[in-house]
Amino acid sequence: RGAPNLSDEQLWVSTHSHVAQERERTAWLVAHLAEVFRRDLALKRGYPSLFKYARQELKLSDAAAWERVSAARLALQLPETIERLANGELTLAAASELWKTLRDV
Repeated sequence: RGAPNLSDEQLWVSTHSHVAQERERTAWLVAHLAEVFRRDLALKRGYPSLFKYARQELKLSDAAAWERVSAARLALQLPETIERLANGELTLAAASELWKTLRDV
């Protein structure tokens, strides 16, 4: 919205700001999914899994749901996951791979 009207410098700064905001919003979503999982809310609402809840209710793609649900499960074991996602130290892909590795141990 309005990006064509921005100067080069404004566009540069705004793009970085949006990326930081997106990481923070994603981290909050992961934190909420972890709490939904911890409380069994998806099951109580008739969803057989947190993944199905994310796909059907939240309308996330398969890939987006998988990464966020995996990161949420990792966050339940390693609470620093949320902060690291928010500040960019950890990606969703890396978090889901780490959770998969911990799950298989």
